[in-house]
Amino acid sequence: MVLGVASKELGSTFAHALLKQKNGAIRRALVVCGAEGLDEFSCAGSTHVWTVDSAAGTVTESTVTPEDFGLPVHSLSTVIGHSAKENAEVLKTLLKPGYTSANREVPIDIGPVRDFVLLNASALLVVSGVASDWKDGVQRARTSIENGRAWEAIEAFRVSSTTAA
Repeated sequence: MVLGVASKELGSTFAHALLKQKNGAIRRALVVCGAEGLDEFSCAGSTHVWTVDSAAGTVTESTVTPEDFGLPVHSLSTVIGHSAKENAEVLKTLLKPGYTSANREVPIDIGPVRDFVLLNASALLVVSGVASDWKDGVQRARTSIENGRAWEAIEAFRVSSTTAA
């Protein structure tokens, strides 16, 4: 689990609350706060991270930057969202192999958005034990985008959520 908080002051409180969950409900988690008050990893600078390890009974605090993931720093203005329609176009452009949109309302450089997605996807892969570290997580996420599996997962989620009773 990756849980974002919008204030650094909340990080430790949430991490310790997750540590106290009964019956091993949370084995490992990351509580994160981007330095700009983001409730996710920041592509623009540092991110405060509290790693919850229920087996060890510990919460460890650290700070990471995009460079720790092997990624460049990007201004938040390069990854800002727009309308729902525009965001859907950006998602398709990013994840759907061969898709290019000539109908985007807002010009956007997909590179910073891709790096932002890779950064946050890497964290999920690390905390779940799929990736060994941040850079391995970025590589695995990048491969999933490039081979179309990320788009397949989005489509499977869309189909299952529209057919759920």
